[in-house]
Amino acid sequence: MRYAGSELELFAAATRWKSYALGGLRALARGRVLEVGAGRGANVAYLAGPAVTRWVCLEPDPALLSAIARDDPRVEPIEGTSEQLADRPSSFDTVFYIDVLEHIADDAGELER
Repeated sequence: MRYAGSELELFAAATRWKSYALGGLRALARGRVLEVGAGRGANVAYLAGPAVTRWVCLEPDPALLSAIARDDPRVEPIEGTSEQLADRPSSFDTVFYIDVLEHIADDAGELER
């Protein structure tokens, strides 16, 4: 599934905006984290503090997924959607949907999963 937008690269470079917008969420990221619709993985640098043991970047677009930095051993990029992830035995302590729910047609169904 290809992402049609073109703003992700621009947002990734907006470091002051990211720091401001995500600053309050960092304290919530603990243990095993799932980020649904991780895009290029730009949020990891702002949110993955010392309380995070694993960060799964779930992204359906393989081109975006390939851009995720793999220099943090806690980061695990996975291609797919939450529907596909439901087939894998996993549990998470924290789940983030950052700038992604508006792109999902059945957002209520997404949150139920």
